[in-house]
Amino acid sequence: MTSGRKPNPDNIQRICDVLIENPQIKRGDIARLLGHRSSGRIESMLASLESSGVTLIEDDNGRISLATIGEFGHVLR
Repeated sequence: MTSGRKPNPDNIQRICDVLIENPQIKRGDIARLLGHRSSGRIESMLASLESSGVTLIEDDNGRISLATIGEFGHVLR
């Protein structure tokens, strides 16, 4: 679902930081914390995360958490 462009490491790090600090967070809350008006841009950023090797878990209520460490070496708690 990515546009074919290489993921921006700064965006990857920002969204990972939000996911580490806020496990089980909803897309809209991620958007708000990153200063986006809608979760549409967040969908693209989450797809970039996954294409970078980061595995995400989403529960039945739409809450997202990190599952693994990707190529950018994110440390999970």
